[in-house]
Amino acid sequence: MELRAERAGSLSEGTPINYRDIQVGRIVEVKLADDKQDVRVEIFINAPYDQLVRDNTRFWQTSGIDLSMTTQGFNLKVGSLLSLLSGGITFETPNLGDLNAKPSADDTVFTLHKDFASIAEGSYQFKKPYMLLFDDSVRGLSAGAPVEIKGIRIGTVTEVRFFF
Repeated sequence: MELRAERAGSLSEGTPINYRDIQVGRIVEVKLADDKQDVRVEIFINAPYDQLVRDNTRFWQTSGIDLSMTTQGFNLKVGSLLSLLSGGITFETPNLGDLNAKPSADDTVFTLHKDFASIAEGSYQFKKPYMLLFDDSVRGLSAGAPVEIKGIRIGTVTEVRFFF
């Protein structure tokens, strides 16, 4: 199987692939894709765990420590000892109990997300940039912050610049 990512990060040959914190496979090769736009990560999932990979499976990079700060405070997640040392890739398959779904073919290409949170963001089909000017302080506003209307996320801040 193949994963495509924007960056390789700490991924290398032999990096573990986990399912529910159990190592079920490893990375075979990491190299630049032919189009030079992505990183190509070839993976191997051991049997019988290869049957867990379906067309709707989602892969993301994991590191030993994930520290984030939001308006709700700090969030700290600590992985297994192995992931602390080498990082890795984790995957999950929604609706795994669907008996009609078949395992993915060996030549299936999946997106490798930078973390689990980026999966939840989804991918936007329609993108339209806007520039907003503020007279007041924008302290705390940074790239990646959500843009919301009445609590519903409609976009993401891509850049914060200063004009005088």
